[in-house]
Amino acid sequence: MSLFSIDTNISSKRTLILNTNNSFWIKLKNLFYFSACFKRFDMKKSYKAAFIYSALLSAILTGCGNGSTKDYPDNKIMIKSIAAGRLHSFAFDDEGKIYAAGRNIGALGLEAVGKVNRFTEVTDLRDKNITAIAAGDDNSFAFGGGRIYGAGYNDNGQLGLGDKEVHSRFTEVTDLRDKNITAIVSKEYSLALSANGEVYIAGLNDNGWFGMGDDANHTVFTEVTDLRDKNIAAIATGYRFSLALCANGAVYAAGKNNNGQLGLGDNIDRAVFTEVTDLRDKNITAIFTGDKHALAFSNNGKIYAAGNNINGQLGFSDKQNRNIFTEITDLEDKNITAAAINYYHSFIVSENGAVYAVGDNRYGQLGLSDAHHYVFTEVPFGLNGD
Repeated sequence: MSLFSIDTNISSKRTLILNTNNSFWIKLKNLFYFSACFKRFDMKKSYKAAFIYSALLSAILTGCGNGSTKDYPDNKIMIKSIAAGRLHSFAFDDEGKIYAAGRNIGALGLEAVGKVNRFTEVTDLRDKNITAIAAGDDNSFAFGGGRIYGAGYNDNGQLGLGDKEVHSRFTEVTDLRDKNITAIVSKEYSLALSANGEVYIAGLNDNGWFGMGDDANHTVFTEVTDLRDKNIAAIATGYRFSLALCANGAVYAAGKNNNGQLGLGDNIDRAVFTEVTDLRDKNITAIFTGDKHALAFSNNGKIYAAGNNINGQLGFSDKQNRNIFTEITDLEDKNITAAAINYYHSFIVSENGAVYAVGDNRYGQLGLSDAHHYVFTEVPFGLNGD
């Protein structure tokens, strides 16, 4: 479920320079925490889209507090990129150091337990050449030197370390060594994608949500053999369901389907990855998953949606669920290039930079007025809200 539908490491187009001696660190952390809470009031899920967007937008529009993008003294840290989890965050500086803040049930890789309200260096990741971090609900994976390191909550074995213990320090996932993993998405279970199109899964699998054809949990990463030779190019996961996109545009789905989120024409769960035949020949190039809904982009600019629509998050001007991927005709000729979706709302971005939002807006997360929007509505981005 990511904005990052696949890779949670988001690089800003403008370098952020943060002064470690002023209040901007705290302001940035508060933005992270506040935005992450949007997804669910009870905080059981994260809202990475709001997190990344609000943190970067606020930092860029305000010139990064008291910082600048020019010469900077020794007490300032130049931040190059950020990564966002449910209630925790990471920042990368220009020297390769990694800093973490937020709720820590091991996911930060720091000794401190509970709330870490100031970005603190994760010293265990020094000298590991970390290039990206995939931050999940209460766990994290770090990519570096061809190896994957996991930390955090692990009650279902979702770290793939062969146990169900919390790991408060980043530990190498040895079963993924030399697999050339390029992306990981993680919730109660984790999916890992290799450069040659193989998919590996670890964690909760009570009702066959893995697509492995069984209901056994796995505490080590195990290949999804049904996807072997399918040349998977992208993966995305929502609440106990997953989508896999092939390089040729075919889409496969597995897991929970009570809202039709698999797009298979029914509401029956699938224990194996099954092709979404309604998307066949649609030349799908990108997939995005919310908590219980999904979007698929075609190479001709058309957008298709399926799943839960209780808050209008599919953008069809109603609250009716869809169990087949249905074109959102209101988006024709908008030249959509990107999307960020989660729980009960969706964002899309057009080629000309316009942003459209739909769905739940009870906390103002769409940047619009009214509690709900049932059609995609352009979001005003003037500095004064106009």
